[in-house]
Amino acid sequence: MALQHKVFVYGTLKRGQPNREFMAAAAHGRGRFLSERHTKEQYSLVIAGRFNFPFCINKQGHGKRIKGELWEVDDERLQNLDLVEDAPMFYQQNLRVICLEDGREMEAFMYQLSNYKESLLSLPCLDDYDSEGAHNLPHRPHKITPAETMLLMHKILGTTDHLVGAEVIPA
Repeated sequence: MALQHKVFVYGTLKRGQPNREFMAAAAHGRGRFLSERHTKEQYSLVIAGRFNFPFCINKQGHGKRIKGELWEVDDERLQNLDLVEDAPMFYQQNLRVICLEDGREMEAFMYQLSNYKESLLSLPCLDDYDSEGAHNLPHRPHKITPAETMLLMHKILGTTDHLVGAEVIPA
C-alpha cells in the first residue's frame, strides 16, 4: 500500500520521545520519517493533565511555530493514529501547512485540540516538545481504564458537568 498521507507529529510520537515506538512499529501500518520541520502558523503547544500530555491547541496565531517531524504514512497507519489520538472524539485531524527546508510549503495532517478549556491557553507555551525538557514535566507512562480515559478527556475539555456522580474505579 502506498505511503500517501503526510502527518506532522510534535509530541510523544516523535523520535526519542516516550511513544516513539508507535511510529516505528510495522504492526501499525507503513510509514517513514521524512524530516524535522515546523508549522507555518503559530499554535499553543502546552503540557497538561496528570500524565503531562503535550497538547497542540487549534487556535491559529496564538503561541509559537511548532517544531516536529514530518512523516509519510499509509492508510492503515493513519487509521491507527486516529485510534491512538482518539480522533475525532478528543483530537481532531487537521490539515496544516508545514514549512520545508527549501522554503516550499506542504500540507500535512496534525492532531489538535479544538474543544478545550480556555485556561489551557494560559499555560507556558512551547515551540518544541521534549518529555525531558527544562519544563520539568516529563510524560508519565500510564495504563488507565476506558472510564478514566473518558473522565480525563472531559476534564481537559471542560465538559464534566454531566458527569456528576460518575465513579472511576482504578484498574
